Amino acid sequence: MKAFESPQVTARATLVQAKDWQLINVKKDGVYWFDSNKLIVSVPVGQDPMDVAVRFCLTEKGASVLSSLEERLERLA
Repeated sequence: MKAFESPQVTARATLVQAKDWQLINVKKDGVYWFDSNKLIVSVPVGQDPMDVAVRFCLTEKGASVLSSLEERLERLA
């Protein structure tokens, strides 16, 4: 049950929902905003884009991205 309280699990769930609702576009070279195609975070070669995005969203710099996605998803619900 502790895994469900993990910040990584919460961030990944938000990112997956954002991808499903076409708020973000996850490509092998980076994660982009769906509407503007602006880069959120670049993905090094050979790494999983979702893993990189989760780690980014848990940084101080990425916290605003995660917060924005949560707000947008809440408005869609």
